[in-house]
Amino acid sequence: MRSLGERSDRDLIFRQALLNSKPVAGQDSLFASAVIDRKKNEIIVKIVNSASVEKTTTLDIEGAANSLTVGTQTVLTGSPDQMNTLDAPFTVAPVVSPLKLKGKKLDIVLKPFSFTVIKLAK
Repeated sequence: MRSLGERSDRDLIFRQALLNSKPVAGQDSLFASAVIDRKKNEIIVKIVNSASVEKTTTLDIEGAANSLTVGTQTVLTGSPDQMNTLDAPFTVAPVVSPLKLKGKKLDIVLKPFSFTVIKLAK
């Protein structure tokens, strides 16, 4: 039996990332997980910053660094009281930007109250 959101074409890399050798499960207001999508041959990392301040972190992709060269970063952010309306339908909307990987680490700036999805591919 699969858990909610689990797909047969994706393998879980980690359910919880590590920050200072401790699971990122609310530590410093961060939550993270990652999977490998075998059909698309990409790594998908999801990170939530539930804090009201910007956070900077580094994604270490050492095990896959040789084969990963490009990616995208999709960020959804907004304050807890913001919402979309008919008059302003894009107040809270995702922003997609390209990523170019250089080396084995990727520095990431996590906006306040944000959900970030990073997709890395060959």
